[in-house]
Amino acid sequence: ILGAVVEVFHMYVVFITHRNDMYQAFYVVNKCAIPMIIFCGISMACSSVVLYALSGKLKAGLRFPKDEETPLSVKFQIWLLVCTVAMLTSTYFFSRNIQTRMAYQNARNTMEINTADVRSTYYYNRESYSSAQELVKERALVTARAVAQTIDYFGGLKGISDEQLKSVCKLYELHEINIIDETRKVAKSTNFLSQDFDMGSSEQSKPFLDILDGKIDELAQDFMPTGRDSRLSLMYIGVKSADGFIQIALDKRSIERLSDFGDLDKDLGNRHVGENGNIYVANTKNLIIAGDQKNKSYSEIGLTSEQIKTKLGFFDGDVYDADEGTTVHSLCRLERLEDGYSLLTVLPYDEVYRSRDIASYETGFAGILLFSLVFMLIYILVQRLVVRNLNRINRSLTKITKGNLEEVVDVKTTQEFTTLSRDINLTVDALKGYIAAAEHRMEEELEFARQIQSAALPKVFTFRRDDFSIFATMEPAKEVGGDFYDFFFVDYNKLVLVIADVSGKGIPASLFMMRSKVTIKSLAESGRSPKEIFTRANNALCEGNDADMFVTAWIGIIDLESGKMVCSNAGHEYPAIMRANGEYELLKDKHGLALAAMEDMPFGEYEVQLEPGDSVFVYTDGVPEAINIDEEQYGTDRMLVALNKVKDESVRDMLPAVREDIRTFVGEADQFDDITMLVFKYIRKAGDDTYANT
Repeated sequence: ILGAVVEVFHMYVVFITHRNDMYQAFYVVNKCAIPMIIFCGISMACSSVVLYALSGKLKAGLRFPKDEETPLSVKFQIWLLVCTVAMLTSTYFFSRNIQTRMAYQNARNTMEINTADVRSTYYYNRESYSSAQELVKERALVTARAVAQTIDYFGGLKGISDEQLKSVCKLYELHEINIIDETRKVAKSTNFLSQDFDMGSSEQSKPFLDILDGKIDELAQDFMPTGRDSRLSLMYIGVKSADGFIQIALDKRSIERLSDFGDLDKDLGNRHVGENGNIYVANTKNLIIAGDQKNKSYSEIGLTSEQIKTKLGFFDGDVYDADEGTTVHSLCRLERLEDGYSLLTVLPYDEVYRSRDIASYETGFAGILLFSLVFMLIYILVQRLVVRNLNRINRSLTKITKGNLEEVVDVKTTQEFTTLSRDINLTVDALKGYIAAAEHRMEEELEFARQIQSAALPKVFTFRRDDFSIFATMEPAKEVGGDFYDFFFVDYNKLVLVIADVSGKGIPASLFMMRSKVTIKSLAESGRSPKEIFTRANNALCEGNDADMFVTAWIGIIDLESGKMVCSNAGHEYPAIMRANGEYELLKDKHGLALAAMEDMPFGEYEVQLEPGDSVFVYTDGVPEAINIDEEQYGTDRMLVALNKVKDESVRDMLPAVREDIRTFVGEADQFDDITMLVFKYIRKAGDDTYANT
């Protein structure tokens, strides 16, 4: 488009710089404008495609973007261009239609004016010609009488010789002299008429027989073409003589006055309608007698017989142009004169619409340049006043949608953008209020849930017996978690230890945790073994588990009289065992599948014999999988080191010390998972007073 507009400007400059020769400027523009505009536009388009390909964007392929992918500026450009082209096109064709009508009307007026002028000239010449003919007839009769007297002087028909007759003809500057005797035959002639030529055999000669019959004494005819030579017009005059009558012939060249009658032909031969139009005068036989194609008939210059007979007034015709040597589509006007003659006015349509075409080109070019300028100005204004400010608002909205509610939209270039900015800021402020209220409500609800969860975990770690000590902590990663621990008696000397980790975090995990805790505890209190507890708990937890959650768990049932501990592991972490006067070490027991992972899964169990002074430490994966800012895990090795550092401490002091070691390792990193720990120390066998006293 840009290339085409630039070339339009070049063509418009041709008109501007050649005001004194608009026809030549139009000729150049008419021949060059369309191809130059098209090829300049194509070359610029090809250059754009090459640059687009070199930029690497063409590799993705050419496709029309969806509406939601199209920038406002691009869509505005497209519709502005469509509207601009529509307005320019409609304006151009409306103006061209008016100019066409004006050009056609001007051409008709010009032709009518020129025809009227020729008509006046024709009638004036015809009147002059009639007067001249009367004068010629009078002079011709005088000449004929003189010729008759001269012939009588030489002895009349019988006395004058042929040489004398020719001398008389030359003396009076005649075209020919004929002597007709009483038998109506040519006795002598200066022309090629043979003797004995019967005057009654020719229609042109018959009127002269009235002289022989005594009806008239003399006769003068008008000029008319001869049968011998159609280009030669002669006037025949006859006068009575003693032996018959004398006939003389005059041609137009012999009459000086009649030679001036050619002024009409000379005038029309040099006259044009406009630049290339012509006017023709034709006789009753449609033979052109005046104009640049004299002596041709209408049919010879391209008019059809139907047009000649019926097309009076204006009509379209293809008329032969003698200068161009071809037929030219023209506007024609045919008018019949009073005496049967006709006037044909011809003006080529190229000339009829030349002024229109010049004005159309100039108006079209000016319109394209004007609309291009308006297009660019509107586009720049929209970019500055609308698109740029919309982009500023969108950048602020992007920050807001990404969570930065402190972002303030500050676009106040116009009333509309000021109102929009204020409304967005008020909406964000209201949203912040709603979020704060929701967060406060959620915090209250989570705190309530945390309290419920915390209340569900045993918090009493002292018993009215001294044969063991126990302590546990649970620190959720969120307000509520999925880890839990539990310990309870199923018999006076049987203590159950449970620790579990539910998949996921937050409210869903805490709810599944409560369900798991209640299920395991109720099964344990029924006196079942660890493997039976996990088998039944697994099937119970699989029911209605639409969220596909699962729980890893470890259970140990300790007989405080014998020290025997029966355990089962459902996909949980390895427990750590410390023997009396020893150190903590991992007990790599056999794992089963996590609870609620699959129905009807069998679980195994194993026994561990505890002796007085032994300890058991169980935990969830939040301990070894705690990570620092370098994404390094805490691991079980560091856990065992931390435990062994405080192995001689009371159970209440051990777990906080381990938790502090974990916190030191993690540093500024966020807590990744729930951290739950439980430690059990077997002090003495139940009922062993000897050991108790020692």
